[in-house]
Amino acid sequence: MDRPLNINLPSTKIGCSSSNFLMWSIFINFNRDFLYTELMATLRRFQDSISLKTIGLHLIFWALIVTYFAWGFGFNVNPKMSFINSLYFLPGHIIMVYSLLYFLVPRFLLKNKFLHFFVGLSVVLLFCIVYTILAQLQ
Repeated sequence: MDRPLNINLPSTKIGCSSSNFLMWSIFINFNRDFLYTELMATLRRFQDSISLKTIGLHLIFWALIVTYFAWGFGFNVNPKMSFINSLYFLPGHIIMVYSLLYFLVPRFLLKNKFLHFFVGLSVVLLFCIVYTILAQLQ
């Protein structure tokens, strides 16, 4: 016959009792499980909504964007270096475009939540500015 496992959890220096610790661990485990199920549901919806044709069109679009920026970075002078420079800035553009198209505009702007939209846009812009500064350092 299996006996239940008794674990005495020590309290911390800030006065957290073992019952509080147990309550928080149950809360964290519940939230972790909830977030996992939400993430998996989102991934399933995403997987069901995209097709190979969509992925191909996006890849062609970004290849054209890289070519356009490579031309702007001096394609006639040094083609290899201009493509490398345009690739450095590509993640910032990708983050900006997809966060606007698939997150900020449908979730906030189309629902007239303008303050939320501009806060989100400010966060994305700040992130892209920091990324651009870091990309220029290399």
